[in-house]
Amino acid sequence: MERFLTTPLEEKEKFEQMKNLSARLSSNQTVIAKLEKELNDAITERDTEVKKEEKKREQKKIISYICRSIIAASFLSILSNET
Repeated sequence: MERFLTTPLEEKEKFEQMKNLSARLSSNQTVIAKLEKELNDAITERDTEVKKEEKKREQKKIISYICRSIIAASFLSILSNET
């Protein structure tokens, strides 16, 4: 089996490439972690806003129901007073 020998210069270049790759990997992992946090924060904010909107819609339904009940009761009261 043949053995491939590398020169000291090739070894140094290989070491430098590995060092650069390691630095880029570390930098990329930092960026990814930051972006994941931003994404999770945005999702949390969106979910909070959705819940607020759902609560507002529910409150509007309740107010509408109360108003219709009051109108219906008033109408019935007027009808019973006319007879």
